[in-house]
Amino acid sequence: MSRTLYKELKSNDFHYMCILCVRSLVRLHTNVNNSLGRLAPFIFNEWLFHNAHTIDLQKTLSGQDREVFNLDVSKLDWEGYFTHMVQGVRQYLNNEHPRTLPAARRKDFM
Repeated sequence: MSRTLYKELKSNDFHYMCILCVRSLVRLHTNVNNSLGRLAPFIFNEWLFHNAHTIDLQKTLSGQDREVFNLDVSKLDWEGYFTHMVQGVRQYLNNEHPRTLPAARRKDFM
């Protein structure tokens, strides 16, 4: 193979790799943009919930009723809550299959 042909093939490989990279970045940008569009009302608005009545109700419950009707959010496992929330957003808002989660987690550590 001549040197010129070799350089041309190498150049073509480089251009092909650039095109693949651009395509994947466009797909990524599209997915992020679509997700932000669906989540915009929840991200860009401030939500305030007044729960004075719920706190009063919690105080009036008997010990047995407190176990059955757990209204105390201070005991909520927030890390588990957000883990499940993110999985729900991926599956139900982004229409991503749960089997894609391990590949997405691997990309987080690149």
